[in-house]
Amino acid sequence: MGEERRPALDGGDGVVDRVGQGRDLEGGLDVHLIKRDTPGHRRSKRRASATYPRSENIDPDREQRMNEVIQRLRSANPALMVAVTALMVLAVAFSIPRFAMRQSPWMIDFKAFYCAATTATQRDDPYLQQPLYDCESKSTGPFLVHTRNHIVVPAPLPGYAIAAFVPLSLLPYRMAAGVWALVLIGAFVLSVHVLSLLTGIERWVVFSASFLPLIVFPLAAGNPAPISICAISLCALWLRHERYALAAAAATVAMIEPHLALPIVISLALWAPRSRPVLMIGILALAALSFAFLGLSENVEYMTRVLPAQTAAELRHIFQFSLSAVLYAFGLSATAAAHYGELSYLVMALLGILVAGRLYANGRDPAYLVFAPAAFVVLGGPYMHADQIAAAIPLALVLSTKTEQGRLLAVLALLLLAVPWEFVAFTGDPIIVATLAVLVLACCFLGMRLGLVLTVIATLALVLLNVWLPHTGTLAHATGQPRALAEASWTIEVAATYSHGSAAAWWSRALTWVGLILLLWSAISRALPSRRSGTHGVQPEATSG
Repeated sequence: MGEERRPALDGGDGVVDRVGQGRDLEGGLDVHLIKRDTPGHRRSKRRASATYPRSENIDPDREQRMNEVIQRLRSANPALMVAVTALMVLAVAFSIPRFAMRQSPWMIDFKAFYCAATTATQRDDPYLQQPLYDCESKSTGPFLVHTRNHIVVPAPLPGYAIAAFVPLSLLPYRMAAGVWALVLIGAFVLSVHVLSLLTGIERWVVFSASFLPLIVFPLAAGNPAPISICAISLCALWLRHERYALAAAAATVAMIEPHLALPIVISLALWAPRSRPVLMIGILALAALSFAFLGLSENVEYMTRVLPAQTAAELRHIFQFSLSAVLYAFGLSATAAAHYGELSYLVMALLGILVAGRLYANGRDPAYLVFAPAAFVVLGGPYMHADQIAAAIPLALVLSTKTEQGRLLAVLALLLLAVPWEFVAFTGDPIIVATLAVLVLACCFLGMRLGLVLTVIATLALVLLNVWLPHTGTLAHATGQPRALAEASWTIEVAATYSHGSAAAWWSRALTWVGLILLLWSAISRALPSRRSGTHGVQPEATSG
């Protein structure tokens, strides 16, 4: 029996030579890689020289189809790339002002975080109604949000995350909003670059897959999901290069969205032991910052009152994808729905961590240690907003380029996840952007004929959902309760403006849920032992390190 060796944590999908030939990390299939050799690949080659097992029963037809896909992803017309990208950006640029005036002012979430940081620096409670309302009700100019009628947008972030907004809170709000927008755009651009390095897919294809879910929707609200997903992507890249300290630091930064990053932290601690020291330092630093910035009482309040109140407040929100929201719609009480949602979060986090470990143990990509837990936890849970669903995009991109079982499921999942259906249907303006995204991805991964068919189907679905979905809401009013939690008035706002129980609203979310289910099915199928090769893979690094 030959000695089995652990796969090298290189900078791409396999060992890459100078002329762009390589061996697929997972199946051992020799193919033309999507991207040429890069300095990152060459540096990783000098660090690692492991070989990979090759299956003797590779289907020639599957090999040919994969080569065709890779050629499409690699040989795209640069002029078409520029045209599609420019059209997407222009379409969104023209639609954002109309969306801001018609539905919800821009940066609604950022205003809450900005005001929470301002309130905390004034030694007041950032989770209460009146301190936040005093800040949020100030007019800040056209398109930018200011609340009225005692309605408050809450800031349900832990103390360390609110502390991160303190530097911005020192600026005038309009300037701070501009800086924050640039930060989010920069995080998105870096994410596209890193995911292109990780998957080998050309940047413009990654851009098409992530433009709407990873920047357009989060930028409209001003929430920090792009920063968390960028940190997750960097964490995976540094794992590939065996830079465990940097990977752990990136996972710590991703904790700005704690329910996305917590399973990743556990996965790294379990399967990549060399990351544990920095992980421990990072988590202790976040805890110390929270207590130093807010104090004990506010931190206890956040864990015991704010989180349950925020879950209950958004059970009827149209952009809420949690299991709790589904169970509440089917008649369960808010308390029971929240409890089952919390249980589902624990189950999905555990499943994601186990699948990640199994994929790594099979001698596969260490990026799965990061991407799998993030993708699993966005299905279910007590609280999961539409912008956080984008955390599943990296896993979909990785699985869509593989040659073994489950690739078609991953491609279909990527097509469904690349469009935030409920957001596009609710606003109507980005339909052309969604159509272009589906067109690019479907034609690249599935061929021109099938790609055009799927694009027509997706466009018709978006138009029908937009026509079918109610777009009117009522103006909400709340009574002033100065020491109540901000979620008290937000519950009234959600019921009046963001609550749609129509069939169209559920269908728009169902398309995203189907995409997530297909993606997780693809990951689980790859985590199971391969019946073709009869091997059980190799073991991850020893836990003694």
